[in-house]
Amino acid sequence: MSNWTFIETERKFLVHSNYIDFEMPANGKKQTIHQGYICENPKMRFRYTEEDNTVMLAMKESFAPGKSTEIEFKLASNFGLDCFNIIKKRILINTIIIEKTRYRIPYEYPKRTGWFKRDKLFWEIDVYSKENNGLFVAEIELPQIDYPLYLPPWIIREVTGESRYSNFNLAHKPFRSWTEEERG
Repeated sequence: MSNWTFIETERKFLVHSNYIDFEMPANGKKQTIHQGYICENPKMRFRYTEEDNTVMLAMKESFAPGKSTEIEFKLASNFGLDCFNIIKKRILINTIIIEKTRYRIPYEYPKRTGWFKRDKLFWEIDVYSKENNGLFVAEIELPQIDYPLYLPPWIIREVTGESRYSNFNLAHKPFRSWTEEERG
């Protein structure tokens, strides 16, 4: 992403752990991500993200299930890492730093003659660790919210619009603290 404002349309799904355990490492690009929040506002979220030694600052506002406005700024590498270390010490009270591994794999759909890839669509599968260990979430950015989508067998169910699965809420109430009923 670049330093631009854009409307993001994405859907979010829970992923079956067997897919992660056996198939994920062989597929796609892998990134380590640390993400925290530096300011809390009911409408706008300000976050930093460290991905493989690159630091991003972002402002994001959700305005409908699966739709948000987002502005991201990439910081110069040494400056960004210095900021990241300072921000980690001043993180919001009662929040944690989100730690996850992200896999980016091409979106594919079945046809009678085999599997086909849809250009420019990718699944981003987040495997959470630490306080959110055990949570596996897939997101896909789409041209529009009602875009026809084939769901692969490793999808459990859609959680688009369920705020408890947002990174912001996971920083406040981590997955490991959820009851069995909340994990549903």
